[in-house]
Amino acid sequence: MSWTTGETLPANGQSTTGTFVSYKLFQDATYFTNWGSAAQAMTNVGTGVAVPLIVYGRVLPAAATPEAGIYQDTVTMTITW
Repeated sequence: MSWTTGETLPANGQSTTGTFVSYKLFQDATYFTNWGSAAQAMTNVGTGVAVPLIVYGRVLPAAATPEAGIYQDTVTMTITW
């Protein structure tokens, strides 16, 4: 999954049968602030203390209900300082 500058595209988790479920990742539990790059990037000032980076996910509405199963995807986070 990746974003280009300014985009907040949905990602797709895939099941073992090839069915997809679209979802988006957020920085907050209210699902308001998207994870992404540029304007959607999280910025913070380091203090030397460990800081958890929590990612919230929300499955997007679908035209048809996807089949039951286990869906998985890989999310990569780049941390720059």
